[in-house]
Amino acid sequence: MEDFFNRKATKDGKQSFCKSCHKEAKPYNEERKKYYVEYNKKGKEHIAEVQKKYRAKNVEKIKSDHKAWYEANKEHKAEYYKEWHAKNPTKQKEYNDRKRDKKLSEKDLH
Repeated sequence: MEDFFNRKATKDGKQSFCKSCHKEAKPYNEERKKYYVEYNKKGKEHIAEVQKKYRAKNVEKIKSDHKAWYEANKEHKAEYYKEWHAKNPTKQKEYNDRKRDKKLSEKDLH
C-alpha cells in the first residue's frame, strides 16, 4: 500500500493506480491537457457564436421569457433585496457612492 498516493475521497484512503503507473501516464496527461485547452478555447468561441445568432434570431421570445420570469419572481426578488440591504449596509453605501460618482463624472463630460 506504500506504492499508492493518498486520497481522502476513497474508503481505503488511497488512489486507484500506483505511483509508477502515475509516472508513466504523466506525458500522456500533458498531451491531453494541451488538447483540452485548445478544444476548450474553440468550444467557448463556438458557443458564443451560437448564442449570438440565437439571441439575434429570437429577440422577442427572449424578451417575453424574461418578462414572464420577472413577473413570476418580482415579490421574491424584492424580499431578497430587502434582506440583502439590511445585511450589507456598507456595501450598499459603497455601491451608491460609486453610482453617484459615475453620474457626476458623466455630467462633467457633457
